[in-house]
Parts: sequence; structure tokens; C-alpha cells
Amino acid sequence: MTARILITGASRGIGAATARAFAKQGAKLGIHYASDEAAAKRLAAECGDAALFQADLAQGPGDLMARFLDWAGGIDILINNAGGVFAPEHTAKTMALNLDSPIELIRQAWPAMAAAKTGSIVNVSSYVTAHAASPRLADYAIAKAGLEQATRNFAKLGAPLGVRVNAVRPGFVDTDLNRWADDPDRSAFAARASRVPVGRAAMAEEIAAAIVFLAGPMSSYTTGTVLTVAGGE
Repeated sequence: MTARILITGASRGIGAATARAFAKQGAKLGIHYASDEAAAKRLAAECGDAALFQADLAQGPGDLMARFLDWAGGIDILINNAGGVFAPEHTAKTMALNLDSPIELIRQAWPAMAAAKTGSIVNVSSYVTAHAASPRLADYAIAKAGLEQATRNFAKLGAPLGVRVNAVRPGFVDTDLNRWADDPDRSAFAARASRVPVGRAAMAEEIAAAIVFLAGPMSSYTTGTVLTVAGGE
């Protein structure tokens, strides 16, 4: 049976790499994006059986899940990948994007997964949950820590129903989110990457591989796990 998969924040970075990896398996893909429709369309063109779903998750998921379910006829895998950092004065947006919307999407997918007695959910967290965050990242770190706890709680609820819930905790990743305006020659990026024990940043595809593993049948006995993929950090 073709897996029906919704990936949030799929137009770039880890989300796009994850979509490409699932597409190679022949999945039916819901590609969510917030604003970059052109990038989402380019990705969909690569991914075969795919459709685009726009929603600003910093304002809440709205009818995103309902639209996906109507298109796909159900859901087998939910990847809560969308995330980002707003300025400290926009705490509510940071919490909505990184914590509230993923939890709401899980709740909206839950009845379909429970009825099918199968389903897999992977939440994308961040290595900042394991470290003291800078003031700029404080709200983001708190939200991602909450998402990890939600992962464990939903995993316990879902285990008797055949629904698995796990999380990936990426380290420092080479995506456009880590291309900084005040670092045109990427020297600051290189200095930060050099502090990772393995000596480099992760590629988005390396995080995507962990997501695909946790979402699929090779991890059928794994639930409630937060898998750190951070090069030794």
C-alpha cells in the first residue's frame, strides 16, 4: 500500500530532503509550505504523486489536515518538521509554529490513525533543547522541549492503538536557515561547524534519513524515542 504522508515545512531544507527520500519509496506526499510557493512547486515536480498545501502554522494549522485527508483519503505518516525562530517580542508566534501547531496536527490526524490501527508520527526537535539557549533562541528551545515531551506523551497514548510517535533532534545543519545575512563569507558558519565533534555541519539528507527510519517499518518497535543526530554534540 502506498504510504500517505504529510510533511510540514517541506519546501526547503530538512523538509524538502525528507520529501525526496519518501518520494523514492513511491509515497503519496502532501507538501506543506508557508510562503515559498515556487520552491514547493519545484519540489512537487520532483516527487511524483504530490500535492501542495499552504498554511501559516505560526497562526495555527487551520484546515490543513482536513485538506490533506480529503486529498489523500487518510494518513499513514505525519512529519512535523516546520519550525523557526521569531524575534523575542513574538513569543506567541514561536510557540504556535514550533509547539502548538504540531500538537494540533497530531490531534487532527489521530482519529484516522487510530481507526486504521496504524500510523507513525515524527516530530523534528532541535539540539538546543539539551543546552542553555541564547536569549534569541530561548522561546524556540522551550517550544522544542515541549514538543519532545509531547512526543513521549502521545507515544504512550498511541502504543495500544498501533500509532507510534517519535522525534528527531538535529544538531547544526547546513540549510538556508543557517545562511546568515551578517556572515556573507560564511566564516562564522565555518567556525560554528568546526566546534561540532565530527568537524562539520550535517547535511539535510542526513537528518532526513533518520526521519525516514523512525517513520518506517524498520523502527516498528520504537516509540517515544528522541533520536539525536548531532555529530557528537
